Amino acid sequence: PDRRLPAAKPGSTYRIYISYANLNEPLRELLEMDQASIDEFGLDESELGYTSICYGNRTSENGPCNSINVSFEIQVPDVEGELGFRIGGINSNDELKSASQLFYLPVSKDAGGKGALTARLYDQFSDVIRGARDANGEFNTGILNALSSVAPNSNIVKYSYDFGDGESVDDGIPLGVYTYTQDGEYQLKLTVTDDQGNTATASRKVIISDTGKVIIRNIANDFGSGAFTIGIDNLDEPDGYYDYYKFVILDKGEDEVFEVPGGVNYEIDIIDNGEVVFTEERFVGNAEEEIVEVDLDQD
Repeated sequence: PDRRLPAAKPGSTYRIYISYANLNEPLRELLEMDQASIDEFGLDESELGYTSICYGNRTSENGPCNSINVSFEIQVPDVEGELGFRIGGINSNDELKSASQLFYLPVSKDAGGKGALTARLYDQFSDVIRGARDANGEFNTGILNALSSVAPNSNIVKYSYDFGDGESVDDGIPLGVYTYTQDGEYQLKLTVTDDQGNTATASRKVIISDTGKVIIRNIANDFGSGAFTIGIDNLDEPDGYYDYYKFVILDKGEDEVFEVPGGVNYEIDIIDNGEVVFTEERFVGNAEEEIVEVDLDQD
């Protein structure tokens, strides 16, 4: 709400990532220090020199950037206080087409705190990113949010990704998505690098499949629990017959795994001597595992 960025130390390297809400034409990145800050600290505007990165294509080698995602890397002046600046974009005719409100960068030699550089990769999924490819043969991870990565005693200046499918990005944006085109299990890894060259990593497993698993687990107390029949029925397409029907011997702590189509409601029945002794309904999502724990102690 107060438009203040995390504090920086004088003389450090600092990177600011932005994303345009709309981009109607390619723009050249522009960062301008507020005149009040220039006057307050007796700075020449060139002292806030910056380099910009276009996360997309440029119209020419040094031309406007045709991407909504860009970043600015600055060398923080040797001052104590708050620097005000605006971020925007100009078109090929040097016309200002986009400009932010005034942002503030607190600068202090005491910036930072205790703790180590930590990479964090949060998204709308839990510990594993799961799903199936769409009609176009693609699976989109949804938002991969690396913005919660922290560098208490430095500044993060690079976010790198290894997607586990042979593709990687050495220097990318901290908030984005990735699209997989093949089923399988992948290890998606984020590496953050600070302005002192230190690195930290975080990982997510990605499982892409149009099937799921029903896992029947025997949690009985005794060792030998006996023989049973397991029936699994697709409730979304009932036909009067079990879709999966198997005779099993499950001892204490053992599992029986059924691979089933994902995105389906199922009824799971445990049958002993022709009698249904346990029944439960479960929805099995794409690439999801549903564990059904049952006490199969025949005593």
